Amino acid sequence: TGMSRNVTNDYAQFAVTRWGDLSHNSYTVTNIIYGGTGAYPADFTAGAQRLNINIAYFNPPPYAATLQNGAPGIVINPGDVTLMAAIGNPVMHSNLSAPPKDATILLSLTNSLTGTNLTSSEGASYSVTPASVTLTELDNAVGPEVILWSDDLNSSSDSTNWTLTFAATNLTGKAGFGGRTLPVLIPNYTNNESARVNGGTNDFQVEFGNPIASDGVSQSQAMAQNGWANALRMTVNKNGGNAQAAVNLYPQGRKFAGNYALRFNMYLSLYDSALGDPGVGSLADEFAIFGINHTGTNCNWRLAFADPVTPAGYSAPVNADGDWFAIDAGYGSVSPADFDSFASPKLPNRGIGVSGGVSDIESSPASAQIGVFKSPPFASEDNTAGALAPGGEPVDQWVNVSVEVTMDTNVSVYINRTQVIPSFSLNDSSVVNGGYYTNGTPMLGYMDPYPDVSDFSAYVYYSNVRIVELSPYLTSQPVSVIATNGANVSFTASANLATAPLTDVWYTANGSVPVAAVLTNTAAATNLTSTLLLNNVQIGNNYVSVFSDAAGPVTNQAASLEVVGVTNVTALPGANAQLSVTASGQSAPTSWQWMFNGTNLANGNHYAGVTTATLTITNVQSADAGAYSVAVVNAAGTATPSGTLIVTASQSNINIESVSIQANNTVGNFTSSNPSDTTSSFTLQSSIGVQGPYTNNPAAVFSGGSGTFKFTVPITTNATTFYRLIHN
Repeated sequence: TGMSRNVTNDYAQFAVTRWGDLSHNSYTVTNIIYGGTGAYPADFTAGAQRLNINIAYFNPPPYAATLQNGAPGIVINPGDVTLMAAIGNPVMHSNLSAPPKDATILLSLTNSLTGTNLTSSEGASYSVTPASVTLTELDNAVGPEVILWSDDLNSSSDSTNWTLTFAATNLTGKAGFGGRTLPVLIPNYTNNESARVNGGTNDFQVEFGNPIASDGVSQSQAMAQNGWANALRMTVNKNGGNAQAAVNLYPQGRKFAGNYALRFNMYLSLYDSALGDPGVGSLADEFAIFGINHTGTNCNWRLAFADPVTPAGYSAPVNADGDWFAIDAGYGSVSPADFDSFASPKLPNRGIGVSGGVSDIESSPASAQIGVFKSPPFASEDNTAGALAPGGEPVDQWVNVSVEVTMDTNVSVYINRTQVIPSFSLNDSSVVNGGYYTNGTPMLGYMDPYPDVSDFSAYVYYSNVRIVELSPYLTSQPVSVIATNGANVSFTASANLATAPLTDVWYTANGSVPVAAVLTNTAAATNLTSTLLLNNVQIGNNYVSVFSDAAGPVTNQAASLEVVGVTNVTALPGANAQLSVTASGQSAPTSWQWMFNGTNLANGNHYAGVTTATLTITNVQSADAGAYSVAVVNAAGTATPSGTLIVTASQSNINIESVSIQANNTVGNFTSSNPSDTTSSFTLQSSIGVQGPYTNNPAAVFSGGSGTFKFTVPITTNATTFYRLIHN
């Protein structure tokens, strides 16, 4: 459904379904409305029209009809049920430094233009079921880049800054079997040199600053903007002989780590006589190759199949390393795919091993190819299903390539800003049994994995190679915490390999999505350790930090703060009591273990819920008073909050039923809810003012029992007196 502004005559295709009478003569459907952010004809000049793709593997060119500028409409032929249509011929943006902004193109098939019964230009009447489709036009702009290293490859003098390695199955003077021979190594490469070592049999051509006009190649957009007329030209295995071969180039003294991209412009030429030749076989299968994380001394390549003259396990290069990629210029494809990725040395569980020492990472040709490059739209073979699928390859045109390392250890390959190789975890080539990415040298190269010879019309041009920083490199991530109420908590994260100044912003987060900024730390440096300190925590939350510099941002994994506590409880003897854990945050506890005086409790008649969030104590006694702690566990670890159970003495509810004057005495009748109370359980206090002070009245006499009592106190002569009844 997509097209790229980078690709001349590119198009975006869609399907049209025809209902009803299939035998009618040809007619043209023109009732199409163009909408979306991509405007016709400002962003593309070829409106909706039929797309005639010839996907038969051995049929000769043309492979597809060139789209016409304008909006000729979609031709419906007799017998058509489902047919492919397209819009295309994108208009390039002239400013490559502008931030890229993709366009969406909404096509609507409508019956509102001339009514329900429409008439084609041929006079045929038809009706339409309204429908729409959204297509994408990828921008050709690159946008601002933070350049770590670059070489425009325009000058022949650039060659001495590179190391060249060459390997082939017919190298002489080398020990071992076939492809197991060590490569030729040429530091400080002399431009266009191929015969310095190995008796002059090195079969490659590598020329920096080669005039592209000598091959009839036009300038890329970047070359035209910068006035470059030359580029790096590479090919291999063209001097005859039954061999398989490859050549690699490494910039000397350049190693890169972190979140970065290897970017370049590439023009891949198809072997001329292979065009339209159904008998060409494997002659046309040659590959531009490129990679990262190399040592800078090996020759990375592969054979197309196991070499029958070598022992099992000895059919591939002996010293391949790093992570590298191959783009095929063939008619159709070779196994495993037109777009392929490899890790070296071969690692367990990394995919299908093409040959010993090289492990295939991505081998799903249909998903990797379809709809990526359509000019020219080669047929692409789906080797899994054994069928052909419409697709294409970046052949005979300049394309932008980006190998992008993100999230510290993942790598993906994009061509014209379309991902052609899914992300996978990088391999540290220094770890024989696997591991993770550290750092390494980039590689540009070319290989012919078949023991036959094409001619010099098979080659690749590279231009404007550069390493750009994508974002700071995370060296440590914040760790989740479970803490008790009132604790002090800190989170720390670190980043390196940035462009100063480096800034880190801490956010509260919903899951892993930043919500509100809480702290900003900045350093005028390429590295920063950033700490978020939270004192007397009461509420849990998730936190993320986002490091950013001029190249862009990178977000840490979310760290959770779960805050747990236990509320104090008061109970009467004989009553039941419950102590409960309170939890706040986005990482809920998963287990609990209650303890009393440091000893784990067990469920029984007295305790229940000892491994839940709520502990129940039945028939509380004074011996149960004290501190109860609970080990609360979640994904972050364990916290042990505590709460106190207070057991109070038995208290009475006193009800004064009447107070009266009887024979110069004040008499009060009252009851107590505690049947164990006696007359000694009470004291009568008196005061001449209602506010006090109150003092014990020794003249008071108490009588009664079994919950029913009376006090008698003489009346004080000539004084107003207030009384207060106290339970001792």
